[in-house]
Amino acid sequence: MSLDSHTDTYEPDTPPNLARIDELRGEIEAVDESLLAHLAQLHSYRNEMKVLEARLSPLRARNAAALGVPLPLVEGLFALLAKESVEEVPEPSTTEIRQKMIEDASFSLIALLAQRLNCINRIGAVKAVLGLSVCDSTREAELKSLHARTAVPLNLPLPLVETVFTLILEDSKACQRRSR
Repeated sequence: MSLDSHTDTYEPDTPPNLARIDELRGEIEAVDESLLAHLAQLHSYRNEMKVLEARLSPLRARNAAALGVPLPLVEGLFALLAKESVEEVPEPSTTEIRQKMIEDASFSLIALLAQRLNCINRIGAVKAVLGLSVCDSTREAELKSLHARTAVPLNLPLPLVETVFTLILEDSKACQRRSR
């Protein structure tokens, strides 16, 4: 199976099948684990991010546009991180030292969202050809379990992880609906 990533259309050089969906789901699980690792890194820098928000927001918007990730998804994800911030404001020297690390982790997170959306588009195309539903509550439960298992050793608050992935899953479903 091949998929034109620019148009998200299915090209029937290979018949679509459920095994391909499972393969793509495995890719999504790997991406989600990386997303959680970057989220944990950013969560540890949440105070510095609050101070740097005016500088980081335009950079995130440019990165999202360059990678084809919907800006509302990116803004929503980083707004959730900002809600997790504590009142303590870091020392300016600490903020300057971590700014590059925050920018790198932010870019990586957005790049992973783009990779995840690419997989979602491909799954959506196969599901459309096979006549399968966009929603799969069993799969959503599997992902929720994976996210929780991955978040605990990273010391990420589970409510934050659940909220972030609810946002991502809703965007994923909307993406699949648009590809039909």
